[in-house]
Amino acid sequence: MVAWLVGATAAQAAETWTLTAFDDDINAATVRIAAVRNAQAYGFKIYAPSHEDRIWATFLLPPDGPETFDQGLDLHWQVSGSEEWSLMAVTDGVASRIGADPAELRHAGPRYVSLVIGHARELHRADTPLRSLLAGETLTVRYSAKETGERQMRFSLEGADVAIAEVMALFVPAEEAHAPRP
Repeated sequence: MVAWLVGATAAQAAETWTLTAFDDDINAATVRIAAVRNAQAYGFKIYAPSHEDRIWATFLLPPDGPETFDQGLDLHWQVSGSEEWSLMAVTDGVASRIGADPAELRHAGPRYVSLVIGHARELHRADTPLRSLLAGETLTVRYSAKETGERQMRFSLEGADVAIAEVMALFVPAEEAHAPRP
C-alpha cells in the first residue's frame, strides 16, 4: 500500500502544469508556455509567441523513448469525455476562419506534433479546443506510433486553466481568458 501511495504521489507531481516564459531575441518576442509532463514522460504544452496572433499546442513523445510518430496519420484528443478534436479538423477550421494555409498551422517531427489551437480573434468563442482545456479534468491524446500502432495517453488538467489563461493573456487580460463568451 505504501509503495502504491508513493507511486501515485509521484504521478501526481509529474502532472503539475507549469507556466514559463522566455525572451526570443531572434524575433524580439516573449513566448509564454503552459506545460505538463505525465509520469510516462509524455508532454503537452500550450504556448504563444507575442509576435504572432496564434496559440500553439504541442504533444511530445518521451525524449528517450523508442517511439516515433507515424506522421501519415491524424492526431486526436478529447477533454473529459467531451467532443473529440483532430489536428486536421482544427487547423483546417482555424485556417478557413483567418484566411491562412492549413499547412502553415501544423508541423511535426519524429517526436512531436504541433498545431495552432487558437487565434487571437477567436479567444472569446466557447466552442474551441483551447477553451475546452480550460474547463476539463483530463486530456486524452490518441496518436499513431510507427513502432506500436495506435496508442493513447492521458494528462491531468488540474491547474491547466490558470496556466493557459496566462498564455492567452498575451491577447486578452487573464481575467477575461477564463470567461467564454458566445
